[in-house]
Amino acid sequence: MATALLEIAQAFPLEARGAVEAEVMAVRFKVSGMEAFELELERDTAVRDVKKMAKEMCSIEPEHMRLIYNGRVLKESDTLECFQADSGMAVQVMFTAGHSGLLGGSKGQVQ
Repeated sequence: MATALLEIAQAFPLEARGAVEAEVMAVRFKVSGMEAFELELERDTAVRDVKKMAKEMCSIEPEHMRLIYNGRVLKESDTLECFQADSGMAVQVMFTAGHSGLLGGSKGQVQ
C-alpha cells in the first residue's frame, strides 16, 4: 500500500519540488547614534520578524522598536513587499519610550 501511495505521489509533479526560492534582498537599517547595518531578508518576511532579527544588531527590544521606510511606519503585519530594494533608501529604526538607552538622560533639578 505504501508503495502504491509513493507511486501516485511521484506521478503528480509538485510545485514545491521545483519551488521558486523566496527572493532574498539586502535591507539597510539606520539607527540614531549607531552605525548602519544590513540584513539579508526574504521579501515575504513580516515586520514583526524583521524586528526580532534587527534586535541582535542594535540591542533594541522589538516592542520598543519602530521601523520607518520612506516616511511610513511599517506595521507588525506588513511584509517587506512594500520595500523597493533598488531605491537605496534605508529603513530607519526608532526606539520608543521604555528603551534602556533613554533612561536617566537628564540631570535632576537643583533647588
